[in-house]
Amino acid sequence: MTASPLPALRAEWLKQRRSLAGWLILAGGLFTPSIIFALRLYQRRALPAMYAAPTFWEKHWTQSWESITIMILPMMGVLITALVAQIEFRNNTWKQVHATPQPPAAIFFAKLAVVLVLMAELFVVLNLGVYASAMLPALVFGHVDAPSTPVPAGLFLARSARFFVDCLPVVALQFGVALHFRNFMVPVGVGMAVWILTIGMFNSRVSYLIPFSYPGLDYMVDAGYRTGYGLPVSISAIALGAAAAFTLAGYAMYAGKKDRGS
Repeated sequence: MTASPLPALRAEWLKQRRSLAGWLILAGGLFTPSIIFALRLYQRRALPAMYAAPTFWEKHWTQSWESITIMILPMMGVLITALVAQIEFRNNTWKQVHATPQPPAAIFFAKLAVVLVLMAELFVVLNLGVYASAMLPALVFGHVDAPSTPVPAGLFLARSARFFVDCLPVVALQFGVALHFRNFMVPVGVGMAVWILTIGMFNSRVSYLIPFSYPGLDYMVDAGYRTGYGLPVSISAIALGAAAAFTLAGYAMYAGKKDRGS
């Protein structure tokens, strides 16, 4: 068996290019920015004062990322992971994959790496969309000037990086489930069920025990809605630990399955 992970990475990347992942990323990444832009068009009389305020960028970020962290990121994590993990199930090609000189670890982590790259692409689209939804009204309406203060790019990128880390448990959990079941609706159904549970327990004291809640919990602190959760470590640190545990469990399930991938 080959020791290099590059062939597996290349193969997995080429396979996902024939999926709907790219269109899904565009749709999910531009959903909230499109709504924000539509609201700006509706509120056009209030835009001059809004754009002149020194707190414009923070308010725009707060308004944009609430639905992104609570709804878009968990759901996109579920759907992107299921699309990539189940390519072989849909095409009935697991036997061909396992006939190649690649160890199970190379196949597993190559597919997982592709999912993470696609999630990173989602964050790029989200950030560009949020920025565009702020700047386009100033281009559309002549009476609206550009925001009076520069965009705090460093702060917003740092927050996005934490949200990306917060999404890792969602990806790791869903990845293990998607590789274990042939039916595409099983991992999607599991993800939807956990997300609904997350919404129901979001304001509880133990919401940090549900992995899907991490992006939203971090957002609540950044937006000033909460001062913290009284935990000895950050939400992102908990997310990293949960992601590592789910990844190891998922790999153990995949590598130990006798009829692996079939």
